[in-house]
Amino acid sequence: MKIALLGYGKTGQVFYSMVRDRHEVKVFDKKRGYVVEKLKSEELKDFDFVVNLLPCKYNELVLNLIKELEVSYVDFSTFRSDKPEQLKFKEFFKNRLALLNAGVAPGLDNLLVAEIAGNARWVKIYLIEHQYDLFSPSWSVEDMMLTLQDKPLVYKKGKLIAVDNFSEPEVKQCSSGCFWFYRFFGEEVLSLSLNFPRLDIELKAGGSEIEVAKFIYSLKKSGGNIQFGNKRVDEEGVFGIIVESDHKNVEVMFPKASEIKKKFAGNHITFPTALLGTLFLKHAKELKGMYFPEELPEDIRKKILNDVKKYTTVFKFY
Repeated sequence: MKIALLGYGKTGQVFYSMVRDRHEVKVFDKKRGYVVEKLKSEELKDFDFVVNLLPCKYNELVLNLIKELEVSYVDFSTFRSDKPEQLKFKEFFKNRLALLNAGVAPGLDNLLVAEIAGNARWVKIYLIEHQYDLFSPSWSVEDMMLTLQDKPLVYKKGKLIAVDNFSEPEVKQCSSGCFWFYRFFGEEVLSLSLNFPRLDIELKAGGSEIEVAKFIYSLKKSGGNIQFGNKRVDEEGVFGIIVESDHKNVEVMFPKASEIKKKFAGNHITFPTALLGTLFLKHAKELKGMYFPEELPEDIRKKILNDVKKYTTVFKFY
């Protein structure tokens, strides 16, 4: 399979390391002389898949580049906070594949919601992004600042409601410790509300990395200056997901970054994100049409989840 990889940041590098031995991959990034705004459709026409790991603000630009081509598409996030911008291109993917939000969050958490929704009336998603010894974000500064511009979304009684950032704090115990969780923007609420309109849906996030975001948000609101120096990623960082409902619950925890680095590239955020991208690609590549993770056929969803279990320290339904 021939893959055009757009973007070669930390997650892009991990994704590349996972697929380069099994597929023919060409990287398009600034260091290789490619500027996304200047890319031409002709440069992408001979590939089977375009994997978009650029900041999500470029989603529409990339989709416009490939909409008339025969190439399939994968991305990892949504830019708009009211309706997924990718849906405008759905008609172009009747005879090829578009996998949307195909990472860990969004992505894996969407699959978990689909798995436990059943007869549930509500679901709550809790994301854990924590570093044990370091008060520093491991995700990109640009992505963090974009996320903090959007208000968290709650879907209740058939309506999307924008709520205050970091509101409704609550304490929750999980396998990796006890954390404060706050309302936080997650684009998964957008697609989940479209696919499960009967459910009330809420997302919160917790852990030291969310505390960093909360501090930066407060500083920005008060007019303070924000400067980012050189940062390192703590080797004891962890990422996890809890999805609760009135029907069934599930918890998934990935290994600490120090354990990940013994076998794989990446850290506690980039490794699971890239991993899920490869698993979505592996199991869904023969499909045609546009899919958010929760829209995939049940057998494919289960195959992805079964593969995910091999890389986790906790994967339990209760």
